[in-house]
Amino acid sequence: MGADRLWTQLEHDERTRVGGGSRKQNGAYYTPRAIAEGLAGAALRLCGEAPTQELRILDLAAGGGALLVAAAQGAPRAQLHALELDPEAARRLGAFAPALAPARLDSACGDALLGELPPHWPGHFDLVLANPPFGSVNRLGRHHPRQRALAERYPAIWQDKIDLAAFFVRRALELAPRAAFVLPAALLAADK
Repeated sequence: MGADRLWTQLEHDERTRVGGGSRKQNGAYYTPRAIAEGLAGAALRLCGEAPTQELRILDLAAGGGALLVAAAQGAPRAQLHALELDPEAARRLGAFAPALAPARLDSACGDALLGELPPHWPGHFDLVLANPPFGSVNRLGRHHPRQRALAERYPAIWQDKIDLAAFFVRRALELAPRAAFVLPAALLAADK
């Protein structure tokens, strides 16, 4: 499948998969092609690696896979790892693997913030890319088990009403020396 056809498929999946109400509730807004290509391209330049090298690239909130498709275009020999909480999105990501060759894609359904990475994945990556869910952690509800678990796992950054994206940034810093994110402006103004 050519790059344009793959992008067309991604855009179609994004339009048809997530309805308006659940989109807001889940923070499920996928990355447009121009943003994905710009972010991945800039991040790959910062890596200073030749496109022929096998970079290990992780997307912590892979969604439709746009950031990894863009990364594969800029680093065709990359080892791509897609982690996605939504099982249906993770399954769809796996179907794109052949279209990204020679880059290799390994996708998994899992919780990037509270869970472990799949055991066959590397424990460290060259680059993390993500367009994580945005929105206050309080949208989960004050007594929601996930909110309590985030406070326990990330006490150094925990704040009431903190944006969920902050936890993804913190997790990325544990896994790679370089990261590139699509982030809400509110997070950039946070005091922690």
